[in-house]
Amino acid sequence: MHRQDFKVGDVFYVTVRCVNECQYDLKMNYAQEFGLFDSKRQIFKFSGHETNIFKYWVPAKVAAMTETQKFEILIEPEVDYKHIEMRVTHDPEFRAMEDKPDAHITPKGLTVQMSTKDKFWCTECMVYLVVNMLEERRLYATATPRSLNLVGKGLVQTIDNAFLAN
Repeated sequence: MHRQDFKVGDVFYVTVRCVNECQYDLKMNYAQEFGLFDSKRQIFKFSGHETNIFKYWVPAKVAAMTETQKFEILIEPEVDYKHIEMRVTHDPEFRAMEDKPDAHITPKGLTVQMSTKDKFWCTECMVYLVVNMLEERRLYATATPRSLNLVGKGLVQTIDNAFLAN
């Protein structure tokens, strides 16, 4: 690859394929990992042309008696969302970036949602978001686990229809 083949702001994804069996380690030198915590809004400030990784541990239970059946990760930029790219994977080696489609654009930013109806649904597992920042800005990130039908004191509450419609 030559200097004139790319410009500032370009993002490179590298794929390695072994024709014969081989062993190697491939690491990203410029990406940092940041943990997201349940229902806690966290603030991050990133430079332009920077890639970082958010990781979220999907809990098995939302509360003592209710299982986690969906989660949402909301990324809200301080300004607009137009210059943020986000990819999702369950693979800590980032070999399969198509585990889940790209994030959905919302009025507040970008969001990733998964539920028991998704192909790669799991609990007690790690979900990784590779976030490419093209411009310097502050981000607010919130990861929220939920149950589709909460049972409490013998009453079944209604299912979150807005989430199921997506």
